[in-house]
Amino acid sequence: MQFTLGFKVDTFPHAVRTTYCKIRTESYGAFLKASRVAFINENVPKENLMKPKKTLLMLALLASTATTGTAQASLFDRGNGLIYNDVTNTTWVSDANLFATQAAGNANLVTDIIAANHGVIYDLPNVYDTVANSGIYTLTNADFGTDSVRMDWWAAQAWIGYLNKTSYAGYNNWALPATPAATVTADFNQTGSQMGELYYNELGGEARKSISTTHNANYNLFTNIQSYEYWSSTELLELSYTARVFHFSSGLQYIENKQNHVYAWAVRTGDVAAVPIPAAFWLFGSGLVCLLGLRRDTEQQNNLPSTKKSVIPAGRAKRGLAEIQLPWMAITKHTID
Repeated sequence: MQFTLGFKVDTFPHAVRTTYCKIRTESYGAFLKASRVAFINENVPKENLMKPKKTLLMLALLASTATTGTAQASLFDRGNGLIYNDVTNTTWVSDANLFATQAAGNANLVTDIIAANHGVIYDLPNVYDTVANSGIYTLTNADFGTDSVRMDWWAAQAWIGYLNKTSYAGYNNWALPATPAATVTADFNQTGSQMGELYYNELGGEARKSISTTHNANYNLFTNIQSYEYWSSTELLELSYTARVFHFSSGLQYIENKQNHVYAWAVRTGDVAAVPIPAAFWLFGSGLVCLLGLRRDTEQQNNLPSTKKSVIPAGRAKRGLAEIQLPWMAITKHTID
């Protein structure tokens, strides 16, 4: 998602015909560009021609300041209880124990979940299927535990099905986090899975340390992260009665018997159709600053003599700032000589 703000003004009547200022914001930062700059009167003192360069550079610095703390971030609070990860292109629910939160407000939640899945979950054939090795497991209230907090793997899959059936937060492609089959069965520092990437790369977790005590500021984007195991959607082909789990108590990626009760966290592929309000706010403000700056430069030069105006492509300009770019907060200035 991006916003584009563009405007075209006649400025420096003696030297420049048109200047176009474009501001674009994306998840990774800001981009500012003067796309057409033409200097015609080469007798104009150089110090006068430097005016627009200073104005645009100041605007770039303002945009940089406005995006400090977010331009390098990879997690973004999209509102409505959703956190977007632009590295993996996934959206997490911010409540890491959403099932318990929902159960506290809906006494019939388990009944509703079972009904939403027509009472069954399809899995890899295993000995725990209702009819052994049939690939069909019949859900019961016992799968969800007595505390309505932790659940077995089939209940976790059923809860995900319920989120999709009810289009939670407006989406119906929720899933348990995936763990690639190629990853090791049990080890620390595994960032190839969605939970491993979140734990180590985004939340600042460390091996053999609980996420509740060792984390970075991104941890505060979420609520109810449990220092315990979380289910993955991935079953083991060679041990089909087990599924992958991730320990947020230690950063260990492991496997667990599907009958055991652990936590579940919902994630979906893709971003949400929203741009954070702060980004839209600075975008508007930056556009206003740019307009005011160009107007002031024009007023300062009005007393200089005019010359015949013509347009030269930006790449052929004799002097001046053609582009300012701020990827990841680094200012790169391209001056045409």
